[in-house]
Amino acid sequence: AVVSTQSTRSLAIVTVTGLIYNIGLIAGPWFEGQMAQCLENIFKGRAGFPDMARLVALYVTVIAAVQLARELKETLCAPVRQRDGQTHEGDSVRESHSQEQR
Repeated sequence: AVVSTQSTRSLAIVTVTGLIYNIGLIAGPWFEGQMAQCLENIFKGRAGFPDMARLVALYVTVIAAVQLARELKETLCAPVRQRDGQTHEGDSVRESHSQEQR
């Protein structure tokens, strides 16, 4: 079957942003552990504020990249979802929740 260029582009976007998101899920706890270890090293005099500041800056950058990837996926894939009549993955959850409240 022939796959349209738009579908290929959307699939590539979802794949790349999904990888960024999943790597971010792994990196977040890793950075938190590194920051805890750095704090202990600061208390023991083996590290200083610049070491912690570097870790925090990298941590914030990673989290921001993950959020940017999620937003990019939503923005770039929304026209394809609308064209294909698909809903956002959270739409069905919101609909079922609102029906339960009635």
